[in-house]
Amino acid sequence: IPMYGNLTTPGDQLFITATQPATTVTVNGVLVTTIGAAGATYQMAAPSPSCYIQTNYPVYIYQLSGIHSEVGSALLPQINCTGSNSVSIQQSSTIDFKLNLLVKTVGTGGFLVNGVGGVITPAMFTIVPATGGIWSSAQVTLPVSSYPIGSVLTVSNPTHLFQMGYLSSGPPSSGASFGYFSNY
Repeated sequence: IPMYGNLTTPGDQLFITATQPATTVTVNGVLVTTIGAAGATYQMAAPSPSCYIQTNYPVYIYQLSGIHSEVGSALLPQINCTGSNSVSIQQSSTIDFKLNLLVKTVGTGGFLVNGVGGVITPAMFTIVPATGGIWSSAQVTLPVSSYPIGSVLTVSNPTHLFQMGYLSSGPPSSGASFGYFSNY
């Protein structure tokens, strides 16, 4: 389940690489392509705010994302992987930064930021299409005024495993940071 970042034209892109020949790719329940050869890659625009990708064989999904025109990229975790109950990162952005969160819908109310509830709320989440309401995603912006540069940020959910991506950028033309820090 890729979650959209904030990259301007051409927008977030997904690169789906097959590990087996004849790999089918469905997005939100609709067949979009069959990748003919192992090692071949299919490129598509990432739907906003998220989508549900299913394949008949294992694949790698690499996402090109970023903030405005600053680019970052990451290999995406599978939703059937473990995830984490707690993820810590150091805040290094000079502007506000974003967290991409994926959790089972029943877990949207369990998030804490540095042990404090109410920073990440269920109202921030949207249901991921074609998952029958099981999965929800959110992009949460955290202000530098509350989480200054150099501070450690711990996002936790004691009751549900989650995936967390981090997206940040500094001054214009400084590049972007994008990655997943939860367990794969």
